[in-house]
Amino acid sequence: MLRELHHPHVVPLVDVFSKKRNLHLVFEFASGGDLEMIIKDSSIDLTIADVKSYLKMSLEAIAFCHQNWILHRDVKPNNLLVHSSGALKLADFGLARAFGSPERANGREYTRAVFARWYRAPELLLGAKRYGPKVDSWAVGMVFAELMLRKPFCPGSSDIDQLTKIYHVLGTPTEEEWEGCAALPDWMNFPRETKMDLKKIFGVEVGGKSGPGGKPSSANAEAIDLLEKLLKYDPGKRISCQEALKHAYFNTAPAPTEIEKLPKRKVNIEKNKNDGGKIATDGEDEAKRAANKRARTDGGDDDDEEEEEVTKKRLRGTHPTATDEAKEGLKAKTKQMQSMFEDEAAK
Repeated sequence: MLRELHHPHVVPLVDVFSKKRNLHLVFEFASGGDLEMIIKDSSIDLTIADVKSYLKMSLEAIAFCHQNWILHRDVKPNNLLVHSSGALKLADFGLARAFGSPERANGREYTRAVFARWYRAPELLLGAKRYGPKVDSWAVGMVFAELMLRKPFCPGSSDIDQLTKIYHVLGTPTEEEWEGCAALPDWMNFPRETKMDLKKIFGVEVGGKSGPGGKPSSANAEAIDLLEKLLKYDPGKRISCQEALKHAYFNTAPAPTEIEKLPKRKVNIEKNKNDGGKIATDGEDEAKRAANKRARTDGGDDDDEEEEEVTKKRLRGTHPTATDEAKEGLKAKTKQMQSMFEDEAAK
């Protein structure tokens, strides 16, 4: 699948090779981290134009997948990598699958256990097994909201809590707005909630504030309109990624920021005697590096095994008991100790 996907905003597969029982995939290196790092970096101010640029690149990548009959099924900020040029690249196709028409009576069934919970569409949370590319549209909507708020939009701790948080903001769905919702396998009745005013949540007003520290809002009226279309309950009424790219949001001022001018994360290079030029980044980077190191260790690399065996031999050769004279001396001392114990026992 990845061999056939060539797009400026899809991370390219460079090589594939096997070693022992492991299959290794080599991808282009994204030195800018991922979109979640950009969102969480409080030193970066995201303007309307910046958000527009990131969303446009995300939609183009996912629309390209859909045009090639591929569902990504794991869209989230972690899987939108940032290239050194500033370009966003869709990654992690581990849950991706080819798809056909979900409307067909005998349409293919898929697992509902896809996407990270915060980006999972309501039909999946309610047990749907026949679905199409609109599940990716919902996830893009959640990423879009997160870009504007600088924090997750509806961070549920369980599937029921996720639905509760979604219903609290978008209102409890009804048969009138989402035909057939009550027939979904895991449908349940929730207390009736009315939809909140998204313009107030995202600070779309004169001098509106949103995000950490009460910074100026990175949303506008067109952004809220697009967000509402991406977060429609009924998949049939939800806007597709291809349609979203034609929305007025992208045709009104300000224009999307040019890729080269997008904000970049600041990385401090600390060069001194103690760290030897260590790159200091946030704790998440450290955790990722540690996880990658553990993964490499668990893989049982041949070179590591050979190096370990050489080290063992070297240690055996330099051990104090390695020579014949040392071994004989150790035996004599052992006999002497035994004799002493026997004398004590005789007394």
